[in-house]
Amino acid sequence: MGREATTMKRSSKPIKSYSKTIRAYSLKLDEETYAKLDQLFVSYGKCRNMFLNQYCGINHMLNVKQYFSLRNHLVKTKQGNIYVEKYHFLQKHWKYALRDACANINSMWSNLANQLRKVVQANDSIDKDERHLIYYLLSIRELWYYALTNDQAVLLDLSQKLQKHLTELEEAVTPKQRKHAYSYLRRLTRRYKYTPRKHYSLNKAMTYDENMYHFQGDELEQVTISSGVSRKKFTFDLTSPWHYRLKGDLQLILDRDKKRIEIHKVIKVRQKQDYQADTKLGIDKGLATLVSCSSGREYGKDFSQFTRPKIEQESQYLARRNPYYGYRYQLKKKLNRLKNANTPKQIIKKKQLASQLNKLNANNIGYKRKDKRHASYHACLESKINHAIKALIVTEHPSLIVKEDLTFTKDKANKTGNKYERQVRRSLSSWTKGVLNERLEYYCQQYGIDFKDVNPAYTSQYCPNCGQHFSVRFGKHNEKTLCPNCGEMDCNIAASKNILARATDKEITLYTPYKKVKAILDQRIAS
Repeated sequence: MGREATTMKRSSKPIKSYSKTIRAYSLKLDEETYAKLDQLFVSYGKCRNMFLNQYCGINHMLNVKQYFSLRNHLVKTKQGNIYVEKYHFLQKHWKYALRDACANINSMWSNLANQLRKVVQANDSIDKDERHLIYYLLSIRELWYYALTNDQAVLLDLSQKLQKHLTELEEAVTPKQRKHAYSYLRRLTRRYKYTPRKHYSLNKAMTYDENMYHFQGDELEQVTISSGVSRKKFTFDLTSPWHYRLKGDLQLILDRDKKRIEIHKVIKVRQKQDYQADTKLGIDKGLATLVSCSSGREYGKDFSQFTRPKIEQESQYLARRNPYYGYRYQLKKKLNRLKNANTPKQIIKKKQLASQLNKLNANNIGYKRKDKRHASYHACLESKINHAIKALIVTEHPSLIVKEDLTFTKDKANKTGNKYERQVRRSLSSWTKGVLNERLEYYCQQYGIDFKDVNPAYTSQYCPNCGQHFSVRFGKHNEKTLCPNCGEMDCNIAASKNILARATDKEITLYTPYKKVKAILDQRIAS
């Protein structure tokens, strides 16, 4: 009886997991196989971008939610046969291109809804009830579509509960406010929504389901995938055996530099079971020091000493490269004007410009070498970021990490140095904070740590102890500050303490405008 009770107790505890992407690599492909794969990936990319541009508009907001209905409609109307002839691949390829495009468009609408919520929240001229109505319209795709198109048929397909709730919210505002809310939502949507692409880039990724591939060999060291021709397949030798499930979707990446195939698969992994969490932690993210904690400790110190040589190197590269790119742009512009040259003088001028352009292109001013150097350097920086985050978790044992939401924060570059150096510093700072935030959330999922985003406005400008405004900033990286009451302190540590306090601050929410945040903080000093 006791053993059965213990078993029941263990089985009742939910097993938490998180998503992780695993990778496998093929050996270098021969020239013939690589050429066929390159053609297949380019055709797939053209088809996917065609679907992306075709269905990204407001009129197809609801169609992309029902991928199977959209696919069946194209099959029924025999539109798929046109895609097969146009892009020279099989029926299943355009179907998966359509699925990828629908997934991207759905993500685009979800991200747009989050962006519009922040814009609406920052608008002080909107009434509380009117703001609530806009939030409700954004929360349901059908209602959002109704607000944009005024299509009454969409409301009839909704449940009675949703219709009743919408009616209650509309009755809570005046007719003028209701008209303004719908008009304001339409204007915001058209201003920020995705616009179709006029050009496409060479596609590197394709989605394959379990019917389009299989692993083989004694230790599963080979993979066979479908090609663009019926009853013909590609077989690749892998650099290591495949140890994971043989079912589910795969993402195939064509590495055109190394001429090989990368296999990506998303799997579920259990969280760390032996992790003991006991503290709540506020953190401030930066570039000179990666993470400053409310406990007083800092991780990733002197991170900028690794980035400084990169900034100087890239600024020199940009200074040398940009004149050549400007000259090439002018040559192409002049050639385009002489596209329909018919007089002898124009033909001679066109040949001269073409000769100059060929000589310039022969100097190899492309991006391949620069991109490889970027990838290598960013991999090194990402390794240092991972090391700093792991050290933070092992030392602090946080149960909750409170961090700033820097999604729409503009990075200000120091005006010292040349313009190319400022551009590189701004770009590298944005990249570092984005990767740092992404890796933080990944490790929080791995260890079962909760995380929360708070408003970043003025966190490093007010004292966490007495609330006074800091008077001056000094130090090598402006990391030191002076409080009129508490004296000298580290402003990054002070910011992390303010960030932790923001987690329970009912007046300053995530979407509170920065001007209102400053007014609230100044009022607290006066009181």
